[in-house]
Amino acid sequence: MGLIERQAVFQATSPGAQVTQQTNWQILDSISARRLKLFMHVLDETNSVVAGIDREDVNVATLRPGDLLLQFSRFTLPGTLTPGRYQVEVGWYNPETGERLRLTDGADRVVIGSLAVTAP
Repeated sequence: MGLIERQAVFQATSPGAQVTQQTNWQILDSISARRLKLFMHVLDETNSVVAGIDREDVNVATLRPGDLLLQFSRFTLPGTLTPGRYQVEVGWYNPETGERLRLTDGADRVVIGSLAVTAP
């Protein structure tokens, strides 16, 4: 599976705000997992997840090479989140094993941008 747009532009936001982002994926090869889940995580400076969502159980049997998959992710930042810049990562994993799907470049995630969190 390949991410079509590898860079996202996030508007500056504040703690407690809701974030919505679309990612566009293309199926490049067959996938051996039966189901997949998408993750979108906001990471702090230690790469710990401070916000995000894991969603959309995808039935891989319905996907064929060349198919496009558009995913909207929406989550709320913690109200106690410290102002600063946070990286945002996305990827897919097998919910049965927890194993992340490798993308065309061998990575198991893509950092799609940074999110500026400002004081309320």
